[in-house]
Amino acid sequence: MITNRKLISILTIIAVLFLLFQGTLAFRESLNHYENNNFRVDTGLMAADAPAPETFAPDHRVLFLGDGESEEAKTVEEWACYVRYTFTAVSGEEGLLALNAAIPPFVCVQGSVLTEEEIPYLQNMTANGIHLFFTSLPDAAFLSSHADLMDLLGIQEVRAEETALSGVRLYNGFLLGGERVYEAEKKEEQEKQDLTLTVPWYVTGAGTETYMNGLFPEKEMKALPEETADELLPALIWRHSIGSSRVFAVAGDYMEDRQIGIGLLSAALSRTSSYAIYPVINAQEVTLISFPTAANENEEVMRQVYGRNMLQAESRLVLPRIESLGLQKGYSFTGAFAVRLLPGEGGYEAGWADTFLSTMNEMSCELGLSFVEDDSLSLAEKAAETRDFLQSQGVTYEIGSTVVKPSDLTGDTAFLDDELFSKSADNLLRL
Repeated sequence: MITNRKLISILTIIAVLFLLFQGTLAFRESLNHYENNNFRVDTGLMAADAPAPETFAPDHRVLFLGDGESEEAKTVEEWACYVRYTFTAVSGEEGLLALNAAIPPFVCVQGSVLTEEEIPYLQNMTANGIHLFFTSLPDAAFLSSHADLMDLLGIQEVRAEETALSGVRLYNGFLLGGERVYEAEKKEEQEKQDLTLTVPWYVTGAGTETYMNGLFPEKEMKALPEETADELLPALIWRHSIGSSRVFAVAGDYMEDRQIGIGLLSAALSRTSSYAIYPVINAQEVTLISFPTAANENEEVMRQVYGRNMLQAESRLVLPRIESLGLQKGYSFTGAFAVRLLPGEGGYEAGWADTFLSTMNEMSCELGLSFVEDDSLSLAEKAAETRDFLQSQGVTYEIGSTVVKPSDLTGDTAFLDDELFSKSADNLLRL
């Protein structure tokens, strides 16, 4: 038989347990103001009434002379986006004349399509202190017949129009990582070799600095004069100084590779000035592109594989693992939210903001926007759908960053003036 004293004790224990569990949750919920972006700080540096600072404004433009649709042009364009330079591509003498002498201080030249008529323009550029970067070179026969172009590039001699290399040597002081020799010695390594080892043999002259040259097999190396062997090796990447101008040359197809090309351009740019301003990458800040999402897409397959729909999988499977990774590695995250991944598929669930924003806020994870999905919609249409969804969820969160494709910014971007997106436009991440 339960006495009144035992009943009171039981009820007291139940009440205490209830308060311990539910009270803790209620307390956490009361402190979780996920409707506010606590990571965005207004420093006041861009206030309208702030005095204009007296600073030097460098000319952040780059010109590409050549085929604007080539792989080399795409590498230069991607690099320009990375360093926040304005990219312009022109072709031929007519394109140069159309610039009306407004030549940027850094010009990339696609030497493989260079014409005889363009050479005087390049000479005039170097005379005016403009830096040139040859993303490729004309064929050796063209160079041999144009001594003025050889002088511009700092080439003393074309020893052979084609020669076979066994490897390449990258000298210290140009790219990160120090001096490296890339030479396949074993048969397996030779089969996996992806370097271009059949190149013209250019010997550079006075006023040049070689950053990378080719290597011959051991017997051929011994045949070269020991005192001048390094000077006689085929130059692959080098710099020629003409007054205050620097002319960089890349012999080969290295600029067709995005990663290599961006590295070479950044290294060359740093050699044109006594200082360099470049983005600093915070390796502990991770941006999750297209996460979280809002639409329940591909639901049948998701339930077959994970036993959950899209939103349940993201909130119960993905988010806890992201939180665990952040605790282990000390990472902080920005979730670039996307309304949907697939065009017109899946509906929305009520309470999305309560589920994701509250959890992400507890994880110290900021919410951004992602507009790189669903190519069937324009940037403005994606923005309109995102705005409608956030308003339907009652979200007042101040979004501070947006991920877009650079190609999408060429269209109508008037939507960025919308109050919802205006602040995020200050921090556009271009993929």
